[in-house]
Amino acid sequence: MQVMADPSFTAIQLVVVAMLSKRFGWQFYEGLRRNNAMIVQGHEQIFDMVKRGERLVAAEASDPRIYTGGAMPPNMINIIPAANAIQVPSPSAIIKGSPHPNAAKLFAQYNLQPDIQHKFTEEGHHSPRIDVAPPPGLPPLAQLELDPIDYDYIEANTRAIKTKFAEIFQ
Repeated sequence: MQVMADPSFTAIQLVVVAMLSKRFGWQFYEGLRRNNAMIVQGHEQIFDMVKRGERLVAAEASDPRIYTGGAMPPNMINIIPAANAIQVPSPSAIIKGSPHPNAAKLFAQYNLQPDIQHKFTEEGHHSPRIDVAPPPGLPPLAQLELDPIDYDYIEANTRAIKTKFAEIFQ
């Protein structure tokens, strides 16, 4: 019935698994295993499984509009909890020592312009800009109670998280 990504193959899923296992314990994932949750490598595979009707629930997945050019598939809906939602940001950075840091800075500034951020929201991504509306059909981030992401915990425990997840789902 359910499909989700493996945290060994996607950083988004690593963040989600780390935070949910920290909050609920590994018994949360053991319960999903007992309910025959299917594990795939990436979010696009999740989308394909649900699109074809092979699985009914895409857990901890990306917005399907990412794979459809912005159109919400007719057989899918997004469900986001009002409390304890996990929003994984898509950071952008200029690497120290990069050969063209000024060009990189201009590209980063370009990507943060409202009209460009609107293109991201059309594909299901929330914008970091408060003056850009959320993706169609999704609430603004200000209306959600987001769980904080403990990046220090994730960094310190990445190997253990991936190993424990693999042990549960093998």
